[in-house]
Amino acid sequence: MSKINQKTQEDDRLVILGSVTCFSSYFSPFDYRNPTGILLQHKGHDYLIDCGEGVRRQLDELRIDYFGIENVFISHFHPDHFALENLVQAIEVRNYYSKEKKVLNVYGPKELEARFKMIWKSKHYETDFEDNLKKFININFIELEDGQRIRANDLEVEAYAVPHGKMPALSYRFNVGKNILSYSGDTPSSAGLEKSAKDADYLLCECNQKVGSTNPGHMNPYEVGETASKCRIKNVVLTHLSGANSDEEIISDVRRSGFRRNITVSKDLMTITFK
Repeated sequence: MSKINQKTQEDDRLVILGSVTCFSSYFSPFDYRNPTGILLQHKGHDYLIDCGEGVRRQLDELRIDYFGIENVFISHFHPDHFALENLVQAIEVRNYYSKEKKVLNVYGPKELEARFKMIWKSKHYETDFEDNLKKFININFIELEDGQRIRANDLEVEAYAVPHGKMPALSYRFNVGKNILSYSGDTPSSAGLEKSAKDADYLLCECNQKVGSTNPGHMNPYEVGETASKCRIKNVVLTHLSGANSDEEIISDVRRSGFRRNITVSKDLMTITFK
C-alpha cells in the first residue's frame, strides 16, 4: 500500500480507514481491522465520514495529517462510528504545543452537540469543554435536517434521515466533482437511503449482516444489491463488514439479487480513486 501525501494529492478519492463492525475479528480470528472511518479527498481538502475507533492511527499510517481535517460527517452515535472525542483530544493537545488556529465543523443528526458534550464531560471535568477545549479548537456542531443541503469548502452535501433503531441517523449524498457518492451509514433499505443513493456513481454501503440473515437496523449483501439495482448505482463499495463471509460469498449474494455492475469489498487502507 503506497503512502498518500495530502498536500500533493490531486485526484478525488476515498480512503477506507476502517471497514468492519465494532467486534472486528470474531468471525475471522486475527484478521484485525478497524471500525468505520472513511476519508474523502476532494480538491485538496480532506473530509472525514464517520469516526470510529482507530481513525487517527490509520491516518498516521498513511502519512495523512489529521490536523488538516476541517469537516467531519457523522451518520449516527454508536461508538464504532462516533468515537470523535479521541480525534478531538489529539487536535487539542497538538494545538497546545503548536499554537495553530483550528476550526472543526462536525455535521450530524439532531442531538449531535449534546451527545458529544456528554461524552466529553464524562471523561474530563464538568466544565472542561467551555473552560479548556474551546481555547484550542473552534468546534462547530451543525445538526442537519432530513433533505438539508449544505456546502463545505468545495463539497456539496445532502443529508437524508434513515432508520437505525430508535437512534437518529443520516445517510449522506456528496457531489464530488463529476461523481455522486452516497454513504448509507447504518440502515436497512429505506426511502431516505433511496433519495441519497438515486443514480449515484458510487454507493458506499454498510453490509453488516451475513449472507442469509436479516436485521431491522442493517443490510445483508442481497439487500444491498436490491437497493443498488433500484437506485441505478454504477459502483457499490461494501463496508462495515462482520467478517462472517468471504469476499466471494458476499459478491455472489449481491449478484444473486440481480445487480450486475461493479462491486468492491472494502479493506482497511484501501484507496478508491473516482473515475
